[in-house]
Amino acid sequence: RSIANSHTVFNVVVAVIFFPFIQYGAKFIPLLIQPTEADKEFSVKYIDRSVFENSTVALSYVQREILRMGDIVASMVESSIELFKNQDDELEERIRERDNRVDLLFKEIQAFLAQVNDNFDSISSKRVVGLMMFASDLESAADVIDNTIVDLARKKHGLKLEFSDQGWQELKDLHDEVCRIVNMSLSCFQTGSVDLADKILESKRQIRKLEKNFKKSHLNRYLEGNPDTLRTSTIHLDALNEYRRISGLVTNHVYSLRKHALKQREKQQNQGSSTSSS
Repeated sequence: RSIANSHTVFNVVVAVIFFPFIQYGAKFIPLLIQPTEADKEFSVKYIDRSVFENSTVALSYVQREILRMGDIVASMVESSIELFKNQDDELEERIRERDNRVDLLFKEIQAFLAQVNDNFDSISSKRVVGLMMFASDLESAADVIDNTIVDLARKKHGLKLEFSDQGWQELKDLHDEVCRIVNMSLSCFQTGSVDLADKILESKRQIRKLEKNFKKSHLNRYLEGNPDTLRTSTIHLDALNEYRRISGLVTNHVYSLRKHALKQREKQQNQGSSTSSS
């Protein structure tokens, strides 16, 4: 007990003595430990911890950082289908590195928005919430690839399984549609186009139909006793589900965009009606 008490007292005294020098230490440590080129690659490019007095400028920089994050997620989705072809440890490592990069950008974006949000008006604060939600969805989509998709592919190769020819083609077809909707979603986020938002929602419905039809097709092959289908059934169905899940995550922001556009349209119509009446 005496030893434990002495350690506690020592730690408290040291903390009190060095507390006034924390700021100096925070400035000295980055000078002492310089980041490597790899560390610099996994860092923010358009934002830092500085406070932008102009909310429009600050949020435009955040939007560019989120688009940068979205490009990484899009590349992960695109290359993920290759995981099911052959066991590729290098590809798994590259996907893991990209997921780490997405995680880092997400944390930096969150920290930056939390820092500047108090200086914004209510309208800008609502936009902050929207930006954080889209960034969170992108980070979740990256996790689906890095965790679930990678695990499914690893399981497939570990058990030395092969999809049926039709099943593999269906999985690739769904993957192509998901890649397309990811890129459309990023373009919509950048431009704020309501027309593009409508196209995205139509594509999302199409992906749901494809998943449903492909699952029915798979189950028919299963009942027919296709040996490849029997062995890969769980992996195949899970893969279809996870790709459809990604399409849902990356398109969540579209609904708020369309809702805002409808409100603006109703507001303009009401103003037009008031002007006509007067």
